[in-house]
Amino acid sequence: SSRKGLLIALGVGVVLRVLMQMIGFIVSPIGHMLVFNVIVFFALGGCGYLLYKKIESMPVAARRIIAGIFLALIFAYSVLHFGFWDIDSRGDDFRCIPLYIALALATPFVFSLSKGSKLDTLLGNLSYPVYLGHIFVFNLVRMIRPYTPLRYSLKAAIYADIAVVLVLSYFIVKFVEEPINRLRAKLIRTN
Repeated sequence: SSRKGLLIALGVGVVLRVLMQMIGFIVSPIGHMLVFNVIVFFALGGCGYLLYKKIESMPVAARRIIAGIFLALIFAYSVLHFGFWDIDSRGDDFRCIPLYIALALATPFVFSLSKGSKLDTLLGNLSYPVYLGHIFVFNLVRMIRPYTPLRYSLKAAIYADIAVVLVLSYFIVKFVEEPINRLRAKLIRTN
């Protein structure tokens, strides 16, 4: 079944990830952005989707309570283990595994409660442009950082990265994607 395959993929990804960390293979490009991490995150996303399908029939009040508990646990864990969202710490150590699992379990509850909101729609629309543009923006900020006040603070540079990515993504949605979608809809109507 698809659930069994998903759980096997998740297990294999976690085991490979732990083995990579134990042998010090984590600093390679493969350790950061390719197969093993992707397997883990893909499997966690799949588990989150399966959970989302299961909780649709739950009462809204129960989903709110569970989402609140998960978000409180995530916040508490983050503060206890990393300081207040310490973005200087690396996200590839063992301490992040419970955080990733909790996020995967919390996401279906939060999505089920927010699926009709404008903010949820906006975040969904921004997700693909953020994915496409983040590397470009991060590299651009890294290149100009030595010549700006950002050179004094890694945190400030990371916040600048995030702000620029979000603004760029918003402009891509508003001035590229939406006009193309309107044109496409118009062409479909005329044919």
